[in-house]
Amino acid sequence: MGNGRLEGTRRKDPAEYARLDQERQKEQTLLADANRRQQEDTRAATERAVQALELTRQAENAKLAHSLPEYFGSPEKARRTYDELGKFLFAKGIPADRIAQIHEAPIIEMALNAMRFEQAQQHVLRSSEGKALSAKAGKTQGTPTPTRVVPGPATPTPSQARAGNRNADAARQVGERFRKNGGNSIADAAELIRLNGL
Repeated sequence: MGNGRLEGTRRKDPAEYARLDQERQKEQTLLADANRRQQEDTRAATERAVQALELTRQAENAKLAHSLPEYFGSPEKARRTYDELGKFLFAKGIPADRIAQIHEAPIIEMALNAMRFEQAQQHVLRSSEGKALSAKAGKTQGTPTPTRVVPGPATPTPSQARAGNRNADAARQVGERFRKNGGNSIADAAELIRLNGL
């Protein structure tokens, strides 16, 4: 009822006004109670969601600790890995608030693989640039620099020389293939990681 009509009722019929006013107060009390219950329900639902998210995060962290113990096996390793991943993802343009929400083990594992892949690429580029610079320096001085000295007898047999250089040759070949493909081969990157012991 509008205030004007209520005021008119108060003058004409004070008993009816008292009844309507009491009904209005009762409705306000019911509305306030409903609002309070809704706020409590919302707060409880939020707390349950936070607890569920925390349990999910713990489960996903346990999966990572089991599958990648060298990165997530201890709280200290996990903290270091998460810090490094956070910096890597932030440098790629992912907002910090979104990074903080990532907790799914497969997504974290993919981000870790991407970070390791880039680190391997940079390692290969640095090592190939270093070899190129030392080769240039060797040419300017007139004395060639050996690429690898194989320990063993002074005059190794051809089979001994092949066995000693096999890993280095494989790494060199994979590195060349990787560079020729423009760094787009995941298989070559994985092989370089394995051969270089990263």
